[in-house]
Amino acid sequence: MRSSITIAALAALVTLAASANASLHKPNNHIAIRSALEKGANSASFLNNAADASDEVDELQDEADALLKREDFYDDDGKVIQIFDDGGDPAGEDELAATLVRRRSAAASCGTSTKKSKKTTKTKSHSNAKKAASTSTNSSQGELMSSEIMVTWYASQDLLNPACGTGSWDPTSNAHIGAIATGWKDGPACGEFIDLCNEDVKPHKCVTVRRVDDCAGCNDNHVDLTKAAFKALSPSGGLDEGVVKNLKMYKSKKANPWNLSLFGPIKLSVW
Repeated sequence: MRSSITIAALAALVTLAASANASLHKPNNHIAIRSALEKGANSASFLNNAADASDEVDELQDEADALLKREDFYDDDGKVIQIFDDGGDPAGEDELAATLVRRRSAAASCGTSTKKSKKTTKTKSHSNAKKAASTSTNSSQGELMSSEIMVTWYASQDLLNPACGTGSWDPTSNAHIGAIATGWKDGPACGEFIDLCNEDVKPHKCVTVRRVDDCAGCNDNHVDLTKAAFKALSPSGGLDEGVVKNLKMYKSKKANPWNLSLFGPIKLSVW
């Protein structure tokens, strides 16, 4: 599925590798070779011409072999998933983590809003605004699953080691992920995507979320979200509501492109 480079481009890489002692140590040339490998160049076709080159050639060979063995993942339409990582949604960073810890059992408060001390939050920089735009998720609303969804939020220690995780990945408040009750028969399965929409506000607010965890204190039609995802749905754009009700939940396709900080590793323990 990877694209091939032209003969002319490959010839240029052969020239670079053959003069490795003089050129491979130049950062721009090293980056050019690595970029070609990412795009699918056959490492043997040019690295074998540099037998007398420095140890850096061996390092590039190892890197090339790893890239050529890299596994491709496919979306629901059979297209290769394009993967990137921009750090996630900066909305999750607005407040001190120490003020955000709560028990998931409080999520079963049936709509009772928990009062939180108000904090004055410094305005984020313009660069952060640009970053927020890059992390937004396009709603791909499919079949309506429920029109009676309640959402709450969780953070800090509760995010660690999600039930659907790999054992070596911990989400952050910058992610767009959620937890649901284990007994929710018609709820989203581990790793599945949903679109949550608040259609009681204008304009409507929607966010794409991936289910990666269990929620011991949740009932059916309840999704416990990260701060960033909750803020994307709350009328205030903040956390003060504590609970938002009467949302709609739609089935959603697998994300493509895939933001690692928003949705975690593509492979989860259930795959």
